[in-house]
Amino acid sequence: MEEIGHTVLSSFDVPTSMRVYVSYFLIGLSGTEGLLRMGFHIPPFNSVYHLHLHVQGLPYRSVRSAAKYPISPGFGGYSKGMSWFAEVKQVIGILERGGRVGVMPC
Repeated sequence: MEEIGHTVLSSFDVPTSMRVYVSYFLIGLSGTEGLLRMGFHIPPFNSVYHLHLHVQGLPYRSVRSAAKYPISPGFGGYSKGMSWFAEVKQVIGILERGGRVGVMPC
């Protein structure tokens, strides 16, 4: 997983010193299941055209917010189902298998 993270951050020219801060941030959030949701929108269902991580406090206060960030659990050999939003754990699973994150199950 660490190797994938460095590869992804390298491709976006993120300095090594910043990668350490990102890692510490994500490690510090471990154990927050049910309190936070972290994930990414999948193109073309995004309004900002650069990679960015959503960190959201739960529970959502409106049905609209919950509908904007749907989580579709994986099935069979898939890490995620059909959805335009993928949680960090889903993305990591897909990338570790050498897959590509998309709207369809992957």
